[in-house]
Amino acid sequence: MTTTVHAQLRTLTRLRSALWAPGAVAVLALLLMPVYESGYEFVVNPDPQGDAEQFERLYTTALLRYTSGFLCGQLIALALGAALGRQAVRAGTTSRPLSIMAAAGLAGAALGLLNLAVVAPAATLRTELTMSIVDVRAAGLDFDPDLLRDSGFWQVVLVGLLSFPLWAVAGAAVGLLLDPDRVVPTLLAWVLAHGVMAVLLVLWDEEFAAFVVLWSPPFGSVASPIGTGTNTPTVTVALLVAGVAYAAVLGWAAVRYPPGRRRGVGG
Repeated sequence: MTTTVHAQLRTLTRLRSALWAPGAVAVLALLLMPVYESGYEFVVNPDPQGDAEQFERLYTTALLRYTSGFLCGQLIALALGAALGRQAVRAGTTSRPLSIMAAAGLAGAALGLLNLAVVAPAATLRTELTMSIVDVRAAGLDFDPDLLRDSGFWQVVLVGLLSFPLWAVAGAAVGLLLDPDRVVPTLLAWVLAHGVMAVLLVLWDEEFAAFVVLWSPPFGSVASPIGTGTNTPTVTVALLVAGVAYAAVLGWAAVRYPPGRRRGVGG
């Protein structure tokens, strides 16, 4: 198993998508931070009033900063996994689908860690400058300004990081399940349809955040910090459940119905 996973990782490094994926994740993570910072005002409360709402805004914004780029990064992980699966089908090397998906998962995990490593310094600096605005003790709020001691912070970050390999595995499974020529249009259609639905649901009512996560992950990587910041951590739980479900179901299908058993697909 280890040898075949290593071989798949070598194959991955020869794909063009593997060359641009890390750079794209790093650049988008930084460029999108100002967009993420506006998430609270755009989705939850455009005019926060009083200490409690101001604190909620700052806390939610801090969570959004540390997860800046997670949405795009997870979609890139999905695409990278799909590229590996599609390459295996084209090369006729699909006899070990678990190894292909494991390699994709490792690549996805690496992208997630890269994303966090890029945004964490900037997010830490910007959060230190803004969290001091509100005296949380004077506002009667039970909160430790040190995010590293906050369970909600770790819940959002760790689930977000875990989603990277889950979506990479799901992408590899899609690449193994579909005809190589149908992989890209299928994923683009999925992203577009679910993205539009997620935006419409959130604009309609932010209380639909948990449903958005279940229906349109990985768009839940944005809903997760917003939900946690507004004291509804079930959104993050829903994000984890959805990611595991997609990876497990698609992965099972890729193992159960490999290309060699399906007419019209090589391997």
